[in-house]
Amino acid sequence: MSGESYSSDQLFDLVMKDKNYFDLSGGGVTFSGGEPLLQPVFLKAILKKLKRYNIKTAIETAGYCQRDVFSEIAPYTDMFMFDIKHIGEKEYKDGTGVGVSRIIGNLAYLSRIHGDILVRIPLIPGYNMNKKTLDRIVMTIKKFNLQYVQLVPYHDYGLVKYDSLGEKYELNGLKKPSDNKLKELKEYLGKNISVGIMNA
Repeated sequence: MSGESYSSDQLFDLVMKDKNYFDLSGGGVTFSGGEPLLQPVFLKAILKKLKRYNIKTAIETAGYCQRDVFSEIAPYTDMFMFDIKHIGEKEYKDGTGVGVSRIIGNLAYLSRIHGDILVRIPLIPGYNMNKKTLDRIVMTIKKFNLQYVQLVPYHDYGLVKYDSLGEKYELNGLKKPSDNKLKELKEYLGKNISVGIMNA
């Protein structure tokens, strides 16, 4: 185990040290992971405290949780960054260990109760970077009246962490997409939806 444990009060006190910066910059606090929605009680507690002081909040999520977690969390969250890696049930399970149907269902539900959702597509060579798969993702999210996606190019930043833990990095040797490939996919998908690319 690496890291430190905080109560919601302790974390709130830590965040509040930067409140002047948030006020001046218009920034806020993003909860990432791992998966923050796997700790919904803690997350809701800290989000409520932050909203009381008008600090903007965002959550990065893969969307795999019970649906009622979104109904509990959404009122205190300004923005969701929601990852969709694939649309095929088998392919999603092969790549992540879980199926995609719950994730798509949660995205559909969230789109009905929340107005600021950024759908992100992690681009993983050999897994989801073909146009057929990307078309299916885009067509699915457009059904929920979501009109913008952000492409997130694969990177190998986790390799060092896995090495330090003595763990096998399953994607070792995978190369990040080239700038030309990213441009090509952005232009291709841009015919049907607004597209951005996340800078590394």
